[in-house]
Amino acid sequence: MLLKVKNTFTKSTSNHFKNISKHASNLQENNLAIKLLNARQYEIIKIGYEDDGLIAKFGIDERECDERKELLLGPDDIYIKPLEELTGCFVIVNWNTDTVIATGLFEGLKLVRMIVEECIVCKIPAVDIINKIRTRGAGALLW
Repeated sequence: MLLKVKNTFTKSTSNHFKNISKHASNLQENNLAIKLLNARQYEIIKIGYEDDGLIAKFGIDERECDERKELLLGPDDIYIKPLEELTGCFVIVNWNTDTVIATGLFEGLKLVRMIVEECIVCKIPAVDIINKIRTRGAGALLW
């Protein structure tokens, strides 16, 4: 059983393994999957066209889908490292399942979710959001 606390899941038993491994199954490096499985708190953010995905939820056109995903990652995935440094979370973007998986402390997970939603929904590059938070604090996301 998973205990849900403000969109963040805490580690339990076999369901924890099933939930993480479902989204991490396509990861090529085993150490990434092990790091996710050992996490105490994690966040799985669906961004695609599945049930609760951000693109489906907000009716984003298919043509803009890839462009908005690129805003999150940047060229050659260069925005992931600054995102991890800012939030203190380990972040993986899996395009096979259209999910962003983050592990870390609750406050960092909240910040990861807010940044991902701003990128996908509002069409703002992640680097701009990260820089704004660094200069003005987390309250700066309340545009």
